[in-house]
Amino acid sequence: MNTRDEVTMLDVEKIMYFEADGNYTRFRYDNGKEMMVSFGISQMEKILASAMGLMKEKPFCRLGRSLIINQRYLMHLSTLNQKILLMGESGYTHQLTVPKATLKAYKELLTKNMKK
Repeated sequence: MNTRDEVTMLDVEKIMYFEADGNYTRFRYDNGKEMMVSFGISQMEKILASAMGLMKEKPFCRLGRSLIINQRYLMHLSTLNQKILLMGESGYTHQLTVPKATLKAYKELLTKNMKK
């Protein structure tokens, strides 16, 4: 990713999630390392779509206004507790809080896709 003053190389396949932080986007790798880039999550979503455009599988999913998760790392989802648990290949786990309505819609989408 290129900004006016910086170039950041991302290994998107190892990123567990992206989270909005005002005009910035924080993201976390599957080893727990967290980084931040100087543009919003909508811009990040466009960059991801462009980077993943040729891939058959689209692992990233936008959940609400402030979160994009890599579904490859999804371990557990609880609508009751409003939590998503992501787990990296090394065993590193990270829990995210997501609004109940968003999780409910996402769970329905997952269930629908499992039936295919």
